[in-house]
Amino acid sequence: MLKTTILLLPIFLLFNTTTFAQNDDTNTFIVGHSLSDYIGEMVQGLANDADNKSFDFGYQQILGSPLRWQWQARERGDFDNFPDANIYAYFDPVNGLASGQYDKLILTEGVPRYWHEWSSTKTHQYVDSFYLYATQYRPDIQVYIYELWHCLDSGTPTGCDDDVDSNPWRQRLSDDLPLWESFVDTLNVRHQPTHPAKLIPAGQALARLYDEIEAGNLNGISRIRDVFEDRIHGNDIVRYLVACTFYATLYEQSPSGLTNQLYNWWGGAFGPIPEDIANKLQEIAWKTVCNYYNLDSSCSTVSSTKSIQELGLNIFPNPSANGNFQIKNERSVTISNYNLYDLSGKIINTNTVQNRTSFSITVEQKGIYILQLTVDGIQAYQKLVY
Repeated sequence: MLKTTILLLPIFLLFNTTTFAQNDDTNTFIVGHSLSDYIGEMVQGLANDADNKSFDFGYQQILGSPLRWQWQARERGDFDNFPDANIYAYFDPVNGLASGQYDKLILTEGVPRYWHEWSSTKTHQYVDSFYLYATQYRPDIQVYIYELWHCLDSGTPTGCDDDVDSNPWRQRLSDDLPLWESFVDTLNVRHQPTHPAKLIPAGQALARLYDEIEAGNLNGISRIRDVFEDRIHGNDIVRYLVACTFYATLYEQSPSGLTNQLYNWWGGAFGPIPEDIANKLQEIAWKTVCNYYNLDSSCSTVSSTKSIQELGLNIFPNPSANGNFQIKNERSVTISNYNLYDLSGKIINTNTVQNRTSFSITVEQKGIYILQLTVDGIQAYQKLVY
C-alpha cells in the first residue's frame, strides 16, 4: 500500500564506478520539491508492472526548497498531519526516518546550484545531516542524490532568476555533472557507508533526451521546450523519463516494455505517454544509467571529462599517483583562471592562467577535488582524484 508523506509549507520559488546490489523490494523516503512531485507514484507504477518488484515510499515535499530548508523544518517544527493523506515529516517518530522502515533515502537539492560558498558547502553539510540522522535508525540505509537541471534560459547573460552566467542549458548539464557527483563522493569519502551513496543521473537523461530531440528521433517533438511546462518544470514526458531513470538506477534493470500508463496516489491518470515515445524514453533512461554505471558490457563508459574535452582540454593523469595533474590546451581556447575546491567546498588553490599551452596543478593530500576552469569566458568543471 502506498504511504504518502508530505510536508506542507509555504511555496518557495524553485529558481532558487560503483557496484550495485540487487534489491527488488524497497521502501524509500524521498525528500523533495516540485521537481520530485509525482516521480514516486510513477516509479511505483513501473515497479508494479514489473516482475517481483515493489516500491513503497514516503515523501516530504517543500516547494522550491534546498536541503537546508528541508532539514531546518525540524527546528521550526512546522509539519502538518492531514487525517486523509498520512502526511508526515522526515523526523516524524512513527512514519518518518526515525521509524527505521526505509532502506533508501533520496535527497533532492534546490536549484540553481553552482560553485560558491553558499551552494556547495551547504549541500555537503545537509547531505551529511540527513545521512547521520537516518543512520541512527537504519544504519544500512542507502542515500541517493537526485541530479537536477537548471532553467531552460541558462546562458550568458543568464535568463534565469537567482542564477549566474553559464553555458546554455544543454552544455550546462555536462558542465554541472562533477558538481552533483561531488555530493555523492563527499558522503562516501567521509562516512564509508555500508551501501555507498549513488547518483540518480536524471540530468544526464535529459541531456540525452535533448540530443535525441535535436536528431529528430522523437515523433512530434521538435525542441526541448515542447516537453516543459515552464522554464524549469517538465511535463509528464519529462517526469516519465525521470521515473524510468529512478527505476533503472534503483533496480539496475531496463524499464523497457513496462507500462506507459501510470497513476497518481489519488487514482488520476498521467499522460498516457504515447507508446512510441514511452519506448524511446525507456531506452534513453536505460542507456543513461547503464552507461553511467557501466552495468553491462554493451554499455560504453561515460566520462565525466566530456565537457572539458569538448572545450579542447586534456587533464592527465586522472587519477594521479603523486598529486600532480597536467592541463593541456589542445585548441585555441582561452583559459583565464582556475579554482581548485576540496569536497567541503573550500577553495584550496586559485590562479590566473595567461592562455598557456599547458600548465600543472599539484595537491598535497590524497582525496577528491573539483577543478573549476574559466574557458572562453564560461565555467567548466572536472573531478580530480589523488
